[in-house]
Amino acid sequence: MGGSEAGRPQDDPDPRRPVLAENRWTTDPSFRDHRLVSTQFDIEQPVVDAGGWRVLAPFKFREYRLLITAVSLSIFAEGMWAVVMALQVIELDNDPASLSLVATCLGVGLVAFLLVGGIAADRINQRAIIIAAQGVNVIAVSAVAVLGLVGALHIWHMAVAAATLGVAAAFFFPAYSAILPRILPAEHCWPPTVSKA
Repeated sequence: MGGSEAGRPQDDPDPRRPVLAENRWTTDPSFRDHRLVSTQFDIEQPVVDAGGWRVLAPFKFREYRLLITAVSLSIFAEGMWAVVMALQVIELDNDPASLSLVATCLGVGLVAFLLVGGIAADRINQRAIIIAAQGVNVIAVSAVAVLGLVGALHIWHMAVAAATLGVAAAFFFPAYSAILPRILPAEHCWPPTVSKA
């Protein structure tokens, strides 16, 4: 075991038993080797020293830059939708119930399809899911914009668009979470991941 034998008592009945980072065999409770970590399999691994700019390290990967751009645009668009949706519903029908209806449709679409989105992210190409979800968002918001410009927009249009955006988000974010460990090395992911062969 090399240097890890320092924490084992001489009368240990099983010398094959591994010494963990906690050094459970030592009688000194204050002793702890901070250079080692223990995994669920009791495998000793070196701790990588995190530099001050390590948070920027993933940006040297092109796929990560594209992904984080898509996520940023998606979050920005959702924030803009929340503002525009409220103003548009108030203009169409100054009724709190209508605003609640449209907002509820967004939440229902998200919650109802989140499990389906997670299953799809495990079985379908995550990149295709992300592109499709963003495409659906563009179509839904563009339809609302066009209907508003021609004066044909109604509350039920807003409700359907909100539900569509919720369903798209239910597919987008599981796919994002699933693709991240595939485009970044394990040392750049947090929490640390083990890539599947």
